[in-house]
Amino acid sequence: MKSQGVFIAFEGPDGAGTTTQIEYLKQFLMNAGLDCETFRQPSGGEIGQYLRQCLSGRVRFHSERHRDWVMGLLFAADRLCQSDQEIRPIIEGGTWALCDRYTLSSLVYQGADGLEDDIRQLNRFAPEPDILFYLDVPPEVALARVNARGQSKEIFETKDAIEQQVKRYRALIKTLPAARVHRLDGQKSIEAIHQEVCGAIQPFLERQ
Repeated sequence: MKSQGVFIAFEGPDGAGTTTQIEYLKQFLMNAGLDCETFRQPSGGEIGQYLRQCLSGRVRFHSERHRDWVMGLLFAADRLCQSDQEIRPIIEGGTWALCDRYTLSSLVYQGADGLEDDIRQLNRFAPEPDILFYLDVPPEVALARVNARGQSKEIFETKDAIEQQVKRYRALIKTLPAARVHRLDGQKSIEAIHQEVCGAIQPFLERQ
């Protein structure tokens, strides 16, 4: 009987390098002969596409609190649909699922100003990742990387927003089960971080 797959989430502020590490890990797993699929949040579905309009600033809200509440609802709905329709089925079939952002992102980006408990409730049915990698980088490093992309910025890719992201990530990470969370120094080289990721997933590889 084929072993169940592993669900891994990568988290970090904008510019932390989550997408790069997911691509490196995907290639590593495929080279090891394992089935692997990558996901991102927002998803590519209809709710996710609307969320991307919100992130681009094309959707207007009368206050930041109203924006965070609406986006918190949308992210939770998008996440549950993606989990039930895409992630959970492949894991049960033995495929590894790598997700670029997950519930912690909602707590960081939409959980401020007294909304944290509400965001937790909205996401209470989302399955927990087997491993969560948090790429920690100082705000100034994250902002420099975002600026270096040369792309149109999203609403959370400002100096003040990134500073708040780092602050909230560092505080929330401390509240999560240590056995599941791996904090990575996002200022290390891409290859050095990747090696740490590979080391952390070794116990799961041994079960395959």
